[in-house]
Amino acid sequence: MTGGVVGALLDVGVPENDAHAAEAVRRGGTLLPVRTDHPAGAERIISGFASVDVDDRRTQYLVSGWQSFDDADRRGAFRRPL
Repeated sequence: MTGGVVGALLDVGVPENDAHAAEAVRRGGTLLPVRTDHPAGAERIISGFASVDVDDRRTQYLVSGWQSFDDADRRGAFRRPL
């Protein structure tokens, strides 16, 4: 069973491979999940704020050595391979 941010994301239908958003929250970011029948309107509203491209952010994390969100790891920003 997964809890915390990852569990909440999975519960609302976010695919597991997109749960890296939890790492952004752990690093101090804010996550605003939106479920709507009008995605263009929601995107227009959100675009007026300082948002980031989640795919670009994931790439940045991976390039820095991050592998996956680890809810148990409270010490560092990412897990590095051994």
